[in-house]
Amino acid sequence: MAVIDTGARYNLAAFGSCTSPGTPSGCRVVAALDFAPNEGQLDDASNHGTNVSAIALGVATGAQLAALDVFGADGKASSSTILTAIDWIVANRATYNIVAANFSLG
Repeated sequence: MAVIDTGARYNLAAFGSCTSPGTPSGCRVVAALDFAPNEGQLDDASNHGTNVSAIALGVATGAQLAALDVFGADGKASSSTILTAIDWIVANRATYNIVAANFSLG
């Protein structure tokens, strides 16, 4: 599954205590990309993307996550950045077995 939001703090236990996407073997995050200007954080101060991603993985217990950050440090996401993330999902759906996407942009 893909979650388009503010990113995800994938180093938390809910994600498999990942050190990077796919590592260690129990990591449930297969990709983590920052499509907005990279502010150097896994998630912004609100942790919204982390919360949404953890809920989605809690419901879909066998799923893996592609966490896609489309928000800049200013808390805004442009239409072009969102569309770039959508294009990435479409281009990589087979590689990462993406069968669902969550857009939490409000």
